[in-house]
Amino acid sequence: MRYTNLFRGLSLLITTQIVKKYSLDTFYYGILNEACQELFGLLDLEYISSLFSVIDIRLLIISIIIIGISIYVINMLHIRNSYYNSLKLKSKDKKPSVNIFDINKLEIIYEYILSNPLFFSHIKKLNIGSLSINRSTMIKDRDVYSQLLFSIKNKQLPPNGEIIEFNDDKYKCSGKIYWKEDITKINKDFNGTKYTDYIVVPYCTIDMDCKSSQEILKYINFIKSEIQKDKILIERYYVKILANSRGDLINNTQCIYKGNIPNYENLKKTYIDTFFHEKKTQLWEFIRGIHFEPEKFFIRGQSPRCGIIAYGPPGTGKSSFAYRIAKSLNRHIVSIDINSIKSRINLYEIIKNPIINGCEKTSKEVVFIFDEFDLVLKKLVNKQNNSTYPIITDYKTEKTEKTDLFTNSVDEFNSNNENGSKDNQSNQSNQISQISSYDTSNSEEITIQDILEILQGPVPIEGMIAIATTNNLEAIKELNPAIVRNGRLTPVYFGNPTCDILNEISMFYYSKSLNFEFDGRISESTTSIIELTLQNSNFEIFKTEIIKLLRKEDKIINFM
Repeated sequence: MRYTNLFRGLSLLITTQIVKKYSLDTFYYGILNEACQELFGLLDLEYISSLFSVIDIRLLIISIIIIGISIYVINMLHIRNSYYNSLKLKSKDKKPSVNIFDINKLEIIYEYILSNPLFFSHIKKLNIGSLSINRSTMIKDRDVYSQLLFSIKNKQLPPNGEIIEFNDDKYKCSGKIYWKEDITKINKDFNGTKYTDYIVVPYCTIDMDCKSSQEILKYINFIKSEIQKDKILIERYYVKILANSRGDLINNTQCIYKGNIPNYENLKKTYIDTFFHEKKTQLWEFIRGIHFEPEKFFIRGQSPRCGIIAYGPPGTGKSSFAYRIAKSLNRHIVSIDINSIKSRINLYEIIKNPIINGCEKTSKEVVFIFDEFDLVLKKLVNKQNNSTYPIITDYKTEKTEKTDLFTNSVDEFNSNNENGSKDNQSNQSNQISQISSYDTSNSEEITIQDILEILQGPVPIEGMIAIATTNNLEAIKELNPAIVRNGRLTPVYFGNPTCDILNEISMFYYSKSLNFEFDGRISESTTSIIELTLQNSNFEIFKTEIIKLLRKEDKIINFM
């Protein structure tokens, strides 16, 4: 036939569409193609052409082809639209969701549920604490105890599998909260006994009727703001981190404030104005800037952080200084006994994210205290001296650059401590100071290098305020001079009162000046003088007692 090639092409096109349309196996392709060609062969084009003698048969064929292509295109567009419509239906069926593993956010969400019972379905079950963590606490390896697990241990949350539906009229949203648990199997060895422990960490998934997961994040932030708004009272704690007989870390917690959000100006009057020190203004302005104006540090390319070592005789206000700073900034206090902490991992966890009353905090919310810092370093040095780790570098004396702040503090200490035994201990200190760093990659024990990195590492801890105290700065300088350089632990001398300090105390408590002068410092501590003011409300009695004290010490008094 004259149109054999045309019919063959049409049969191939039709066969291909049939196989594709009905997802047939390629085995049927040849059979269908032959059948189509046979059907086309039955067409008598001569007879058809006689019926349409006026119309060119070729024009007719072209018209048929155009109609066929049009039908094909329309069919493909229909298939495409059906496909995208099915995707839209699936996307509508699958709601946006967010998994929440942050234990603090979990507690906030649960607290919001309890505060707004009309918006949420009833909670049928409840867990108070964690059975797995309590079990783990009893038989765990004591050197790898996690503060995060400690915080989970005391939480009150719905159990695994609990589903809470919500329709929040405040935020105008609805959805479901699925409470779940992640179970991790851990093989452990305790005192030669191998056992398997299961750590269960709670989390939740929020599904919400919205367009994207970003809306869920906004809802979580809304919940947080609502909880904080409803909390009229705030709490601040003093935490002493110790170790029990087994080496487990214990947080000894004491509430130091519970009430309304305080006024910072009133806090300054209460805790800074009653702090008597020669460098009070410099100290306060520097520390205040870290807390309230960190951007000033960033502009100058520095990190807002502070490390101070308060040194001097007993009773001069070294330890209370840290308390005053924490109270005036409305921060928590965390006192750390480094020698009781067995693992460097635990130390870094405590510094970066301390757990206070079961809640994880940041270093910006805390003032860290390291009491009797000379004893801490001495134990670390002795431990490293007895260590099998090889010394890989000797200590090299670093040049100390004094800043405008606390410029003469070290010189003042030397001039006021003539009874030091620096020369007698120099040979011993030279041997000790050779220790700088060890290859401790295979050890979790804390080293001096860890202390140096925490205080001033390559990545500073923003907002950290660390205050160490000691009665013997020289001992620390002999053990490791690098640790007390300016910018890491800036030395600040706390001595007995001078004439200016006595007059400042008198003006504060009696609004009267002593009207005399003397040189040097008295033998009584600042604490003793303040106690004297509390015992005597009469200014003249107080002044008389001070004069007696000065004459007893053979001070030359110049009356004005």
